[in-house]
Amino acid sequence: MTRVARPARPEDSAEMLRLMTGLAEFENNIDDFAVTEEALLERGFGEKAQFRALVIDAADRPGLAGIAVLYEIPFTYTLKPNLVLKELFIDPRDRGRGLGSVLFTAATEIAKTGGYGELIWTVMNGNEPAERFYRGMGGEPDVKWNNWVYRLR
Repeated sequence: MTRVARPARPEDSAEMLRLMTGLAEFENNIDDFAVTEEALLERGFGEKAQFRALVIDAADRPGLAGIAVLYEIPFTYTLKPNLVLKELFIDPRDRGRGLGSVLFTAATEIAKTGGYGELIWTVMNGNEPAERFYRGMGGEPDVKWNNWVYRLR
């Protein structure tokens, strides 16, 4: 059976939160994780939505198998927006089934058809499986830039 990504709907918010929590645990960010179902509804589906998400339904149970969260950087030096793949996460029970590829391909299609200059994302240092995955999908490390941060805590 061919699996497809679909746009997330408000009724997916509890499952989206579950997957985002799983990613926060994997990235060891769970102590700072502040996302709530209410925030997802407001920021993803509200009048002034700040992100969009693609999801894949689980095949053998209710709920979601994976999520990709996207947001836009509206202004760049090319005068084209960039699309940021902020999160791509597959439920551990559903890994190895090609679902990450389905979500990533859907994100690249949005970027290609939406007039974006680039689809960009970050990979956590040391996450070699993610690096192999993205290389296999045609991605490459950005050799010109590295991420910096100023923490406001």
